[in-house]
This record gives sequence, C-alpha cells and structure tokens, in this order.
Amino acid sequence: MKTLYLILFLLLAPWASAQVVVLQTPSGTVINDSVSFNGEIYNGDWYLPSGPTIGAVYLQHGFTRGGGNYRDLGVALMNQGMLVLSINAPMSGGAGDLAVRVADVLASNPPSPPDGRPFPSSLVLSGHSAGGLHVSLIAERLVQTGSAANLRGLVLLDPVNAFGPFGRVMDVLAPTPIPVQAITANGSLCNTFNDTQGALRNLPRQFVGIKLTDRSTHVDSEGNNTDILAQIACGFPAERNIVALRDFAVAWAKDMLDGGYSADFYPGGTRLNALLNAEQGRLLKDATGTWSTILQESLGGSSYSEKRYTITVPALAVGQVEVTTRGGRGNADLYVRRDGGVSVWKYDCRDVGAGNNETCVLYGPGTYEVMVRAGLFGYSGVTLKARYFEY
Repeated sequence: MKTLYLILFLLLAPWASAQVVVLQTPSGTVINDSVSFNGEIYNGDWYLPSGPTIGAVYLQHGFTRGGGNYRDLGVALMNQGMLVLSINAPMSGGAGDLAVRVADVLASNPPSPPDGRPFPSSLVLSGHSAGGLHVSLIAERLVQTGSAANLRGLVLLDPVNAFGPFGRVMDVLAPTPIPVQAITANGSLCNTFNDTQGALRNLPRQFVGIKLTDRSTHVDSEGNNTDILAQIACGFPAERNIVALRDFAVAWAKDMLDGGYSADFYPGGTRLNALLNAEQGRLLKDATGTWSTILQESLGGSSYSEKRYTITVPALAVGQVEVTTRGGRGNADLYVRRDGGVSVWKYDCRDVGAGNNETCVLYGPGTYEVMVRAGLFGYSGVTLKARYFEY
C-alpha cells in the first residue's frame, strides 16, 4: 500500500507534467509541457510547425500574465514556419536571474521540443511588457558571454522598464549588428508611460519600430486572448491595432530568421505607409535620408478661388510626403488627396487654420492632387512647396 501511495504521489506531484495537445491546426500543433532551465522546471507552450521550420522564437509574457494570453500571436508565428517556446514564469523586474539561466541554456544545450525535433539554431527573442525587458536581458547575457552568433534579433512588444536596466541593455546591444524592433502603445500606467522609448530611439539603428497611436493599449499584443482585468486596467484593444501588431511582429521575426525583407513593413512600404496615413501610428524614430522638392510656387488668389496642382512621388523607398504653404498675406487653406479629385469635401489631408502657415503630411509613392483655396478676402505672396523624403 505504501508503494501505491508513493506512486500516486509522484504521478500527481506539481512538477510531474504530462504533454497536453492544446491546439492542432493544418500548419502545426501547440503542446503544453514542462521545460527545464538549469534544473528549474517551468510550464510552457511549444508551437510546432508541421512544415519546414525557419527558426525559433522565444516568446515571453508580461508581468502577471501567462503564455495563454499570447495564443493567437504564437499561432501566427507558427503559421509562418517559426517554432515558438513560451514559458510561464514570474516576470517581476524582468526576472533577471531567469534570463541568465535561459540565455546559458539556449547557448549551450537548448531544451528539446516535445516532438523530438532539434531546437532550431537561429533564434529571435520576443517579449511583452516586463517580458520585453526579460528577453532584452537574455540578449545582453548572450552578447556578454560571446554566445550571440545565432541571435537574429529582438521583437519587443510595448516593453516596460519600471526603473530597471533597459537602458544599460540597449547600450550593450548598440555596437552589435543585432536588429531591435519594437511596437509600442500610447503611454499609460500599464507601460509606465513609455519608459523604454528613449533608449530605443538612442539605438544606432535607422529603424527601431513603430508606435501605435490610435486607441492603442498596453495589451494589444494579447488581443482576443486578454482578460477583463487587463482590459479594465490597461484598456480595450481595438481590432485594427491587434491585427497591425500581429502582422508587423510576425513579418519582422520572419525576416530576422530567414534573411528576407518584407518591404511592406518597413519605411517606404505600403503597409507601413497605410498605417501612417491613417494616423494609426508613427515611427518610433525619425529615419535618416534626403528630402527632394518637387513643387515650389509663389501664389495669390482672390476670394474663394481655387488653384490645383498634381505632384508625382516616384515609386522608390519613399517615406513622408509633405505639402506646405508659408508666408504672404490673407488666408489660404490647403487640401491634398491621393489619386486626384481633391475638393473641400474630398481630401486625405487638409489644414484650414487662420493665416497661411498650413501643412499636410502623407506617406508613400503615387500621384497627389493639391488644392489651395482662398478665404473670403483672398491671399497673396504665399509659397506653396511639396517635397518627399527618401530613405
């Protein structure tokens, strides 16, 4: 009888974990299993692609969250051929001790996926909130121990520092070629009011990511896997922000692992330009490049007169398109519309303030129609200028 009790105890002990198939799709299988990092056992989810694997993503949840809060994101990564490991662990302060253990194991003897395949050599680190700090600490450890040869990049999801060492970590990563790209949200108590953005902008990288600005929340990365407590505390994610975050994060991670370049998701790309034009987001850091002026005219007009101009921005790696009026007397209003047909009722951008210092900013190549409309008393001596930024 004592032997039976011992067997039952061992079978039911908290650390005794059996593999559980959480989800199965045509593109892969999600299995929950125990994972060991230098003797410490954690519960984790493995996302195992059914087809060829391009690399691994270590995906870390945020403070007080769990791996299940990122199920849709994990599946989206798996759908693109990425093996994903997401463990459940306390993330207070970025869990620095665990970060050291994880880094050392990933560098020397990575955990074995439950289906017996080898752990991929190419690695991307991705984390949300305090998990963003956690994976940054893993990267720091890999760099400092000379073990970062297979680290292909970091994708950070509204990372939080909370008086931690995020700035120091970015200083360590700065001289390396490792890409660091982030998607952040509007400042709030949940993301400690964007306390990592300064360090991200200081990185010597031309592109470090985007900030979602239109009703974005700290839990956009959790999307439909979030819960009511997180929504009450941090806000209710909008579907278009959920989709944007997932699409950009997956594209960047895939490019880091397979060496590709999904142009739509970088400066000058159609998807990023659409996000910027819709005022759904902005670049985290102003890119370097050159301005090219394509229109400059000195204008005058009588009461309610309209002058129209067509400008063409070439299909290059084009970012911002800026149209301005400056100087002169009276009042001139500015309207701009892509693909023509601009009017006081149809426009993509307008600036109708008092005076003549008006500005419209759009993004991407194409044909734009510009209209300058006089106010009641007309205007004179106004300079109209259009230019585009080329990365």
